[in-house]
Amino acid sequence: MSSRLFVFLFISIVVFTSCARIKTLNTRPHQYNADARNIVWVQLLDFSSSDLLQSIYQSQRGDELQFLEQMDCHGWIIPASNKELLPSSDVASMMQISGTIKDLKNCSEVKEFSLAPFINNKYELVMLEDGDMGSNGGGSKEHGRVESLSDLLYCTKEKHQWNNLHYINLSSGLLENTNLVQIDSSNVVQALNGPGGELRDRQCSQGPCKVSPLTYVKALIPEMNKKTNKQMVIAVDRRLVAKNFSLDKNAKQKLKDLIVDDLLKIRKSLREDSLLLISLIDGRSDKNSILAAGASSENFCGSFSHSAILKRLLYENKRRYFNIYE
Repeated sequence: MSSRLFVFLFISIVVFTSCARIKTLNTRPHQYNADARNIVWVQLLDFSSSDLLQSIYQSQRGDELQFLEQMDCHGWIIPASNKELLPSSDVASMMQISGTIKDLKNCSEVKEFSLAPFINNKYELVMLEDGDMGSNGGGSKEHGRVESLSDLLYCTKEKHQWNNLHYINLSSGLLENTNLVQIDSSNVVQALNGPGGELRDRQCSQGPCKVSPLTYVKALIPEMNKKTNKQMVIAVDRRLVAKNFSLDKNAKQKLKDLIVDDLLKIRKSLREDSLLLISLIDGRSDKNSILAAGASSENFCGSFSHSAILKRLLYENKRRYFNIYE
């Protein structure tokens, strides 16, 4: 009788744990089916996979040569319809963040923003972007193509109460709203402890903006790692977008190298139970991709459309209560 009981218990344990979280046999430890405690999503506009590889291979630093090895998944972006064929970088960026297949030509086409309830229920969200703020220029117009985080938040402000959202504006020049809180990367953590809303970089408000979204991401990560609440950062980097300003070939390559160096520092500084997403969006090419590392990064392996990325981000892993591998 005891032997039968032993066999029964053994089979039960195997059944319960067969799909539990297990570590890969790769060169880096990784756990499948693990929800991310923190999420950092960086979108690099007009930055292609070829640009990334060129910066890596031209580098003389060994750690940069290992950058791709530090990523757990590499997904390729394919068009879901003819509406996704070679959208501009700004349009593709909003397709990814809004989860819509359409080029959002005005606010009336923003029916729902599925990220909102997800954030309000689970994560504290920081959104930041630089460069041209899109058609609405920071939310000053009802009409115009939705091409920026500023546009998207403006279009959804009546539909969603952004309880846990801070939006950091890194565009150059003064906005109509001069009452916005002025910050810089050294005091951003203190500012984010206050009520949600829009924040302005002090230096950007006074003239040409030289600080980058990645500078803020690096400043935020140490605090993210310490907090008990779940954190999400979405950063849109437009420094390479041709319409913003022109750079000669050498200056542009130096900027690309700097971006790769910042990405490497971000990857190294995140906790192991965090998720890092890097969207490489190039409106001049059909070879867009996304790199993922950390918890739930397996959701971003394979091929999918711009609009499918948000669904993969919002996917909740099923909980397993037994794991004989840990």
